[in-house]
Amino acid sequence: MAIAQLPNTLVYTVDISKERNQLVFNNLRLISNKKGYNNQPYFTSDGQYILYTSNNGKGNTDIYRYNISKKRSTQLTKTKEAEYSPRYSTFEDEITCVRVAKDSVTQNFYAYNLKGKKGHVYLPDLKTLGYYNWLNGVDIIAFTLPEPFYLAKYNTYTLKGDTIATHPGRCLQVVRGRAYYVDKSDTNEYKIKLIARENLDNKKNKTVVADSTVISTLPKQEDFVIMNDGTFLMSTNGKIFAYKPDKKTKDKRWKEIADLSKLGIPSFFRLVLNADNSKLAFVVNVDKK
Repeated sequence: MAIAQLPNTLVYTVDISKERNQLVFNNLRLISNKKGYNNQPYFTSDGQYILYTSNNGKGNTDIYRYNISKKRSTQLTKTKEAEYSPRYSTFEDEITCVRVAKDSVTQNFYAYNLKGKKGHVYLPDLKTLGYYNWLNGVDIIAFTLPEPFYLAKYNTYTLKGDTIATHPGRCLQVVRGRAYYVDKSDTNEYKIKLIARENLDNKKNKTVVADSTVISTLPKQEDFVIMNDGTFLMSTNGKIFAYKPDKKTKDKRWKEIADLSKLGIPSFFRLVLNADNSKLAFVVNVDKK
């Protein structure tokens, strides 16, 4: 996106606890810069930091790291290019991201060391990366541009890519080796789908099967997270909804479990959980009331 098009957004966290077997959300905290575009939070697996992107109200977006215990952000990159979607690599020895080149068109899968230095391109032939998530130590699943968008798997060693699905949403979740995405092929009803293992197979003549539908999303929403117990969370209008698959009841309904509008948050998106599910981070668009 051009800098002029970036919305004014903020990154917050809330603590999650359980009371009488119910999830409770409290202790709202602003963790990003107060100006400009702040987005795409990501918890490190040790729970000590949150990576996010920010332009601090000016210039290109760079990668920032928030120290949770010290309540302080540090800028890691300062480049002429723009970085988005920072996260640690599977081995946590690098920070990977989507880097938009100075031509504002090329979008590479890029990596820096943990200090935000010594950058390099991972997949040189992939120049249209929109969003991604690590699938394992060598593969990523990726939302690629331009329209019509498609979902693909890329191997960072062989540099080969395989198309998995069309019309995906931006949210890609990987939990215990299982990969999920939002299918937006029906513009009236988005669906969270689990990618079939056969479709992630590296074999040349692999069997392609239909991805299974978990549940329809909340109306027109595409950001979701999955808790360690298998519960899916989504949000709309400042409220958090939960869905836990149950083979016995086969109940396919979202249930409201929290209302963050009571904490002064009217609407939020880009949800992300830390490893032990004690914190939820999300983004608020301050341009939308």
